[in-house]
Amino acid sequence: MSIDAAVAGPDEVLSSELPLDADGASRKRLFRIAKWVTILLVLVAMGWQISKLVDDWSTDGAKVFERGLDYRWVVLALATFWAGQFCFAAYWRRLLKASGIDSPLITSVRAYLVGTLGKYIPGKALVVVVRTGMLPDAKGKRFLVGGVTVYETLTSMSAAGIIGFVALVLTRHDLVMNMLGAACIALILNVVVHPRPFSQLAKVVAIPFRRKGDPLPVRDWYRCYWRSTPLVFLEWLGSGISLWATAAAFHLDVFSLDAVAFLTGVAALATAAGFLVLPVPAGIGVREFIVISLLTKWFGEHTTAICISLILRSIWTAGEILLAGGLYMLPGATWARAKMSDSGASAAAS
Repeated sequence: MSIDAAVAGPDEVLSSELPLDADGASRKRLFRIAKWVTILLVLVAMGWQISKLVDDWSTDGAKVFERGLDYRWVVLALATFWAGQFCFAAYWRRLLKASGIDSPLITSVRAYLVGTLGKYIPGKALVVVVRTGMLPDAKGKRFLVGGVTVYETLTSMSAAGIIGFVALVLTRHDLVMNMLGAACIALILNVVVHPRPFSQLAKVVAIPFRRKGDPLPVRDWYRCYWRSTPLVFLEWLGSGISLWATAAAFHLDVFSLDAVAFLTGVAALATAAGFLVLPVPAGIGVREFIVISLLTKWFGEHTTAICISLILRSIWTAGEILLAGGLYMLPGATWARAKMSDSGASAAAS
């Protein structure tokens, strides 16, 4: 309470504070409305894809069954997805080291990959909570780990936008709207992760665990981002090869550099778009919509594109659960387990 408020009468204090409460309530209402509108739009898009599938299945469904599914390619899709995930974890560890947190390789990789499961909670905030809790070496620096987590996500998604844009320009420059979408993601996020804008953003959104006066080494992070360009590229190449192998599992003609480049761009762009729709857990529906739309334009078969998208989602989700679940059971995850249990109990109570 300010000095002026302290000397004012009770009625004046109450009237001066009411607008703040009203503003806070209005913001919450707007966020809630935006969340449900976003979810509704995603459901409408998914419904449209399902209705198209019903229409197309009578003519194209037989092709899917005739081709069958080669599970050797599915295994390769899972392996390359895991390889990409380890590259994501390695990049996150580099950012930690740039912050002065030299956590052991296994500990940091485990924290990153277990925390990935937090994206299945709406808002994706549990990702930050779990990762900060699983780094015992970061005691007293949890605000830094939270900042690193947010920064790693934004820079990885900005790189995804660049990769998506370049891939479409090289392979299908007729897809103008998709190229513009990728360019917007790349441009906006690359501006956001620049030291000055990100520092201002951190103050506004109050990165979890940040205490007043705690510095964030954003300039070091920014340098680390550009120095880690090959590693960031390998992150998305792993996802792209995973999508490529999934398409190959349906015996499609994907054995060309153009196909590899295009599918890598599709995987990166779809993942980035799914991340940006925060109310939707793990980008469910958003990612599939983009993958199906672009694969239909590439292969010319809507039904096959839907099947590839569904198999890809299954591979990636199962891969994350198997990888993170195994690492989660290793010693040293006590705090994170307790935190996740508390979060689950709180969600159930609300």
